[in-house]
Amino acid sequence: MSQLGARVKSLVVGESHVEASIAIDASHPAFAGHFPGNPIFPAVAQLELVEQILGLVSKEPVRIQSISQAKFLVPIRPYTTAQLTIDWDQSLVSWTLTDGQRILSKGKLGLGAPYIAMPQRMSAAIPQGASSRF
Repeated sequence: MSQLGARVKSLVVGESHVEASIAIDASHPAFAGHFPGNPIFPAVAQLELVEQILGLVSKEPVRIQSISQAKFLVPIRPYTTAQLTIDWDQSLVSWTLTDGQRILSKGKLGLGAPYIAMPQRMSAAIPQGASSRF
């Protein structure tokens, strides 16, 4: 999870729920080619954020197997701080990415093997003042 340009500012983990505040910096590699002169954080990078946050809290590799619904509603520009909310029930995951006022993207997906089911109880936290870069 070392992809410079995105930093977890805060992380709150519940029984089947995660809330993360993520700073998306202009140095994120996705902005280099998407699109020069008009940078937009691509959909695939947003899905990767969901995957990486789930991996961070489960402490296991997580892979998206299927996407049953995905809506990318508002372009995400450099220097955005986004709130990512993830809920899950076994291998079914729903996410919403907001900027605090607007829904930027949302959807539902399925996780694949070998980690088909997210644990029902997870405990992970980033200490206050600390951050995780990916």
